[in-house]
Amino acid sequence: MSKKRKLHQIKIVVPHSSIRLQLITGFLVPIIFIIIIGVVSYQKSYEGLTQNYEKSALTAIDMTADGRMISVNNPVDSGLIDTAESSSYVKVDGRRYYYMSAESSVTGGKIVVMVPIEYITAGTKDIRDITIAMIVAACIAAMLIATVITAGITRNIRKSIGRLDCVANGDLTVQEKEKRKKGGEFGKLFEALFHTITRMRSLIMTVAEMKNEVLQSGECVMETSGKVNEMVESAGYTMEAFGNMSSVMESMIQELDEISGKVDEMNGRRHAVLDKIRAIGDSSEHTVRTTEEINRFLGQQMEDSEALKSEVVKMMDSMKQLENAIETFRLN
Repeated sequence: MSKKRKLHQIKIVVPHSSIRLQLITGFLVPIIFIIIIGVVSYQKSYEGLTQNYEKSALTAIDMTADGRMISVNNPVDSGLIDTAESSSYVKVDGRRYYYMSAESSVTGGKIVVMVPIEYITAGTKDIRDITIAMIVAACIAAMLIATVITAGITRNIRKSIGRLDCVANGDLTVQEKEKRKKGGEFGKLFEALFHTITRMRSLIMTVAEMKNEVLQSGECVMETSGKVNEMVESAGYTMEAFGNMSSVMESMIQELDEISGKVDEMNGRRHAVLDKIRAIGDSSEHTVRTTEEINRFLGQQMEDSEALKSEVVKMMDSMKQLENAIETFRLN
């Protein structure tokens, strides 16, 4: 029972830490690439806008409060500008500009900047191409990393399934060397699988030993059953012998009763003979007649003696049968 409990307490180790790290790495690399692309794109956009602003035909105009123009493309002290900023898209002579203005609260003048749209969007094409290329490269790298990771996971899972199929088909042999070469989470999984198979094998051996013991017990039960059958048969023979003895005893009792009756009859005849002898002594006339009667009586006595002899012989035979029955009962 303890082995079964241990077998139920086996826990299969599920891959988690190393595979999780690989998956996180595979997803972080594209994210890092995208962040780098964003930083580079922002830098390129800032540089492109600066260069385009310097190259534009109409960039900055300084104006007074009454609308008189002071200068064009001249440096302006930023300390003079602290309020009233605004911006919008405008269209002048069929050309679109990005319009920006700021009013100085100190002098009341305005600074107006108009940047052509084509100069703003000129550098974004290169940025767009670079961004698309970097995103595609990041996606390809992520797919390659994910493919490598999933290939390793799939290969190890297939090996585990193959081993489990072997176990399901009755093959409980495990390659210890291959198990020791594996590392990481799948190594732990293979180790747990190896211990599981080992314990299953030991459990099956225990069940086989118990089966042999049960077979031996069954053989002992069969032998005991045979002995019981022999005892029952012997008891049947004994009861039959007792029945035979009872019938023999009854026949002997009947024969003894018959012999006792014949003895009584002979005693009666003997008394009759004595009476006749007394009568002969009283009368000599009846001597011859008495002699004849005596001869007849003696002949009858001889016949009775022969009959008694045969009865005694039968009785001796019955006694021998009884003796043989008793001897048979004693041997059984």
